[in-house]
Amino acid sequence: MAKKKKNSIFPKEVLQSFFNDGYGALKSWRMHRKLSRLELAVQLAVTKKEVEKLESSSPAEFDKKTLSKLLSILNITKDQLVTLESVIKHKKN
Repeated sequence: MAKKKKNSIFPKEVLQSFFNDGYGALKSWRMHRKLSRLELAVQLAVTKKEVEKLESSSPAEFDKKTLSKLLSILNITKDQLVTLESVIKHKKN
C-alpha cells in the first residue's frame, strides 16, 4: 500500500522564502504561485506599486475586498496568510 502524502498548511517553498529570505507572507505566497508583481496587480485590478505596498503591509491592514481577492488568486485561506505574519509579531515581542 502506497504511503499517503502528508499535506502541509505551508508548502516548504513558502516557509523558506519567509524564514530564510526574510520575505513577508504575501510575497512568499505570490512567489510560490509563480506570479510576478505585475501579474498579481493585473488580477487584482491595481497598479504594480500598490502590490508592492501590500507586500510591505500586514494582512491585518488589507481591506476586506482586497483580502478576499488575494486569497482567491493565491488559492489560500486567511489563516495561511495571517499566521505567518503573526510569527513576525511574536518574534519581535
